[in-house]
Amino acid sequence: MKKRVAAWLLAVLILSANVFALTASAVIKVDQLETPHHVQFRVYDDGYCERVNIGCVFSEQFTNLTLCSEEERREKYGMENAAFFLQLDYRIDGGEWHYSSLWDSDLTAPSFYKQLAVGDCVRAMELFYLNDAQNRELAGSLCKVDGKKASDGSTRYVFDFDNHTLYFRMRLVVGYSVGQDTRILTSEWTNPVTVTRDNAPGKAPTELEKPLLRDAQVKYDESTQMPYLAVRFDTPESIKEAEAWLTVQKQSQIAVDAVLKVGDQEKNVTLSTMVGYASDEEKYIMLEPSDCDDARTLTLKVRYLTYLDDQPLTSPFSDEVSFDVPRWTAEKGLTHPRCKVCGFCYPIFGLCMFIWLGILLIVGIVVGVVLKMKLDKKKAQKARAEEERQRKIAAEQEARRRLKEEKKLKNKKSSK
Repeated sequence: MKKRVAAWLLAVLILSANVFALTASAVIKVDQLETPHHVQFRVYDDGYCERVNIGCVFSEQFTNLTLCSEEERREKYGMENAAFFLQLDYRIDGGEWHYSSLWDSDLTAPSFYKQLAVGDCVRAMELFYLNDAQNRELAGSLCKVDGKKASDGSTRYVFDFDNHTLYFRMRLVVGYSVGQDTRILTSEWTNPVTVTRDNAPGKAPTELEKPLLRDAQVKYDESTQMPYLAVRFDTPESIKEAEAWLTVQKQSQIAVDAVLKVGDQEKNVTLSTMVGYASDEEKYIMLEPSDCDDARTLTLKVRYLTYLDDQPLTSPFSDEVSFDVPRWTAEKGLTHPRCKVCGFCYPIFGLCMFIWLGILLIVGIVVGVVLKMKLDKKKAQKARAEEERQRKIAAEQEARRRLKEEKKLKNKKSSK
């Protein structure tokens, strides 16, 4: 009996694991952030003073963290109330870095840091004014009076690159909480970068690699009840490096031309993104009703586009990707989207029909096990009651038999 119950329960556990593995996911443990790369800088004159702008490319790991909603971040990474920062450290000549261990426990401690918005992946960050009066170290003996005057006629100070050397390094920081505990997660520092006025690192891109278009899937906007394309393409490292250079040196970015083919006609469509086009994250194209006036197969191709000195620079077009679009009418709206899990059924309350069947099967098995256990218990009780009844009957019959024998003995004795 116990072996049968154990076997039933084991079967239930196995089925439960198989069904809910489709929707459940383990918490991803992040012990350290990946170091930013493709570090860039630019020294430029804004007409009043010199500035140093810096930029870098964030890792996919860090970008994924910033893209998650609070709920997703809590479920995926176990993080709550997360805040993201790009932290900067600098030193001059052979002096010490400004970093102290306090920076690892207090996000307000660094002199230079920038809080990052959701989706930031390549951004410029102002290092400092080289003649900022509040920065006594730079505004003092390490700067010299420039021959030009500022726009307001005041004296201009510029950093004395001939006699002094300026270095900087960066790292990424996430401040978050787990329950009542507040924690800080950091990356390693980038390698030190030497700042020069005329020789910034990297070169202007002369060509762009084509996007590696992975797929395009039709999804549905619940607010408009219209389909849209969720597009993914793998971005070559050369494009990310070019994006970092363009962001810092030209304050521009890489865009994307997207061409949708409907029937025999091609048209340019808008590709939307949260994190920039030089990324691997999902991008979106909203479809027009005319694209869906009949169930059909459409094709898509994309290419990178940027401008250098007002001249366009484009990559070759990607290979085309085909996808199916369901019929849509103004009267009936969308045909009900098919399940994303099995691709066959229509979801019931957002869950695959086979998941529901699995849930019902598990519930049925559990109910069956419980009912069988109750039935077996009742049968056992009934068998024991019957056994007890038969035992009592046998005892009564034995008692009557003995009583008869005793009467016979008495009669024999009395007759003698």
